[in-house]
Amino acid sequence: MKRSDAAGAMPPIDLQPTLHGELLTLRPVREEDFDAVHSAASDPLIWAQHPQRDRWRREVFAEYFRGAIESRSAFVVIERSSGRIIGCTRYHGHDPITREIEIGWTFLTRAHWGGRFNGEMKRLMLDHAFTFVDTVILLVGPTNIRSQTAVQRLGAVRAGTRRDDTGLESVLFMLDAKAWRSRAEPRPLIRPEREPDHDAISAVIEQAFRGAAHASGTEALIVSALRRNAALAASLVAEIGDRIVGHVALSPVRIDDGASGHLVPEGWFGLGPLAVRPEQQRNGVGAALVRGALELLVSRRARGCVVLGDPAYYGRFGFHSSPDLVFPGVSGPYLQWLAFDGSTPRGTVTYHAAFAVAPCVER
Repeated sequence: MKRSDAAGAMPPIDLQPTLHGELLTLRPVREEDFDAVHSAASDPLIWAQHPQRDRWRREVFAEYFRGAIESRSAFVVIERSSGRIIGCTRYHGHDPITREIEIGWTFLTRAHWGGRFNGEMKRLMLDHAFTFVDTVILLVGPTNIRSQTAVQRLGAVRAGTRRDDTGLESVLFMLDAKAWRSRAEPRPLIRPEREPDHDAISAVIEQAFRGAAHASGTEALIVSALRRNAALAASLVAEIGDRIVGHVALSPVRIDDGASGHLVPEGWFGLGPLAVRPEQQRNGVGAALVRGALELLVSRRARGCVVLGDPAYYGRFGFHSSPDLVFPGVSGPYLQWLAFDGSTPRGTVTYHAAFAVAPCVER
């Protein structure tokens, strides 16, 4: 008996999703990106060790860009802090039989060379690829020592040579899913605090805010005061192994509509302080804490959440500012809100009295 096509059908594989990291966003390349991508690629030194050393020239780069568009698996690399396109990369040659795919055609501006940006870009690409393949291959030019070193840092193993699509012989590197997952950074466990955690939480907060321009050095006292006054609506820790590496607090806030003299109904909470050990910052710990806190509030049927902090950071979680919601002494878009019930808060935000011991602007 023949098996029907429907019975044997595989779920569609998305070779061009939008991928979000702490530093970067990778989104599908579009025709209108040409000028911005070429601007990023127009530095001749980017291509100094590449087989096609004149790719910085507009007419040569146009061929590269056309291939990116036609591949339907290419991405622009966007620096989240500035919104600028700083590079390009793509998947190629997906083989569903051998469960293999190539990552290549990658470049970054020289200002973004180094571990953090290239590492996150490759991590985003590899994490997605290993949801549907077992092996990722990377082809690097024989004289491109810089890129060979970079892919070996990912755990890729040199496996001989292979000719690329242009017929040029390249060094072949292979990385399998098992090896990649064994090297990946451990994901933090987000859980409620326990009484024995109190000293470790204070230490994390003190280390995170030490030397910060906006910090008073008493942020740990805020959390202790909230706890002491039964105003700590939630206290979540991030734990890797048996070590606490991050913390976030939630506490009730009051929103007073001065125009009418009415209070916004209860159910709004303030997020913060948010603290992550310095060596774990930019590793996704803070984002995991914020998401954990918001999920907890939703599960408790909270009406919404406010935060004082960097709009570029908190905007990725859905927070936004409004001139109708204010906090005394804070100007600009730093007071942000996120409603869970579809409402729009208006008025003046007041935090618990525990915050009077120090400013509550987030790290």
